[in-house]
Amino acid sequence: MDFVHQSIIIHFTNGSIERAVLQSSPLEGRAIYYISRPLSDGRRTVPRVPFISEVKIDQQTTRRTVDISAGGIYVESLTSYPIGTILPLSFEICNEMLDLTARVAFNDPGIGMGLEFHNLGLSSRLKINTFLQKALKTPNPRSPQDRRLKDRTLPALKAGPSGKNPAEIQGDGRKQDRSAKEACAEAKLEEVKLLFFLESERKRISVHNCLFSGQEASVEFTDGESIRGILPEDSSAAMGFVFNAYISDQSTYTLFVVKTAVRSIQYT
Repeated sequence: MDFVHQSIIIHFTNGSIERAVLQSSPLEGRAIYYISRPLSDGRRTVPRVPFISEVKIDQQTTRRTVDISAGGIYVESLTSYPIGTILPLSFEICNEMLDLTARVAFNDPGIGMGLEFHNLGLSSRLKINTFLQKALKTPNPRSPQDRRLKDRTLPALKAGPSGKNPAEIQGDGRKQDRSAKEACAEAKLEEVKLLFFLESERKRISVHNCLFSGQEASVEFTDGESIRGILPEDSSAAMGFVFNAYISDQSTYTLFVVKTAVRSIQYT
């Protein structure tokens, strides 16, 4: 697979994510270079505010929220539930725990899912509205993602053995010109959980009739999240391995999984 110039979602070990265009191969070295892209897709028109908190989903899975509005909440998650699924949620807001239900409104593969509050009680609605009113009146500081990106931004990429920087090694002329005008960021692979390749979707035929050769396996990460898929033969590199994951019932996506973020691999 040609990794350079692929659109990806970077999942960091601290729980944060970034959309990006990869400018170097994760198979080489101990870091990656990338150009950041906005996560938002513009689908949500209701005013929302940043809300970084842990949320327990379905009384068993803990994930991280991104923002909240009067109508719903966005949760970061590699895997997701089918649209329309009603889920019990539990999270803290204004120093109080809220227990409520929400409907899966949409999924962003490799990023997360938008949850619409379902039959929201008056008490919960008042607490959420109170938080929103205070947040909308207070100027928001730059997000941790923005600060991290600033810290990792490089004025110019160092030339490699060929005399070219990673953004110039592969790709057509238009991509090279665009990359040269944008600042690249660097991330050490030890800080990364996985890279999710957005443009590598394949239709899953069945468990025993896949488009990929390899062995079925389940990967459990150190944060407790698990994914199932195909571990191709000869997919391992120094810092990680390629994994074709079953993200939904009908689709398989290619990931680059960093070994230090993995707790165990079970073959099936």
